[in-house]
Amino acid sequence: MSNAENYATEANGKCSHAEGLISIANGMASHAEGGGTIASGKYQHVQGKYNVEDADNKYAHILGGGSDANNRKNIHTVDWDGNAEYRGDVTVHYGDSTIPIGAMLNELIDNPYMHRNVFRGKNLGEFITDEQLAAIRDGSFADLYVGDYWEKDGVRYRIADINYWKGVGYQESVQKPHILIVPDTILGSGQMHTSNSTSGGYKSSTMKNARLNQIANSLPDAFKNILISHRMFSDGAWINASVDLMNEVMVHGTCICTDNSNKQTSDTQQLAMFRLVPELKTIGANYWLRNLSSAQTYTLVSQYGDASNDMATSTYGIRPVFGIG
Repeated sequence: MSNAENYATEANGKCSHAEGLISIANGMASHAEGGGTIASGKYQHVQGKYNVEDADNKYAHILGGGSDANNRKNIHTVDWDGNAEYRGDVTVHYGDSTIPIGAMLNELIDNPYMHRNVFRGKNLGEFITDEQLAAIRDGSFADLYVGDYWEKDGVRYRIADINYWKGVGYQESVQKPHILIVPDTILGSGQMHTSNSTSGGYKSSTMKNARLNQIANSLPDAFKNILISHRMFSDGAWINASVDLMNEVMVHGTCICTDNSNKQTSDTQQLAMFRLVPELKTIGANYWLRNLSSAQTYTLVSQYGDASNDMATSTYGIRPVFGIG
């Protein structure tokens, strides 16, 4: 019940049909047409020329675009779930506009600033590879998106934002491409200050001048070796910063418990990670933020995710933010 017609065609499958030039229909009820095509899947239709043979019957339809039997390729396929693939672009007519979908997506995907507007959450391995570091330093951020993370010793170091500090700072602003990292867990705990006082602010606190140095030293070497320093406005002055606490704006997008006199900051945007996936600010532990909220208290994020505060001598978690590049 098979039919082969024209030149050097073969209809080997039951109820199959081959036509054209050197076309072969091997699958049951398959159809091969055109030149040098092979339909090996059951009920499969192949047209065009010199397609890649589908012995696994993945595709219902194949359009071949190869040049000869030694150079086969598919330029269009449709699988049995209805998923279509095109080797070239797909153009859509929308009103008076002609939109090449593939070209538009490539522009979006290749635009480094789109990488901070997409949360992916991919595991990037235990350490930063040479290729990943090169993609940061050349500003392309190729295959790096907000939410992606490196996991080392049970801690996920997650990309929280891209180029967050670029162009910010006095007297020297950060000009090099970089990413910001915030771990999914606390890296330790400590007091903001050894006395219940916020005199001198965060820049004069025990946390800033001692405890955070210990946290920085405990980071994996893969991060310590490529940390970037930036200029940060804190407590009315520009100071050098590297591994630091986040402020309320970076987490919540606004000041909530911060004292009115302590709102001026150079970190003026919510981190992209918390903007895109707000639940990541809640980690089941209380952790300090660097804003002072009164003469005796500093701000924090509670284990329930709400904005809170407590005495400077209280001991809470340390969930730092740092940049690499």
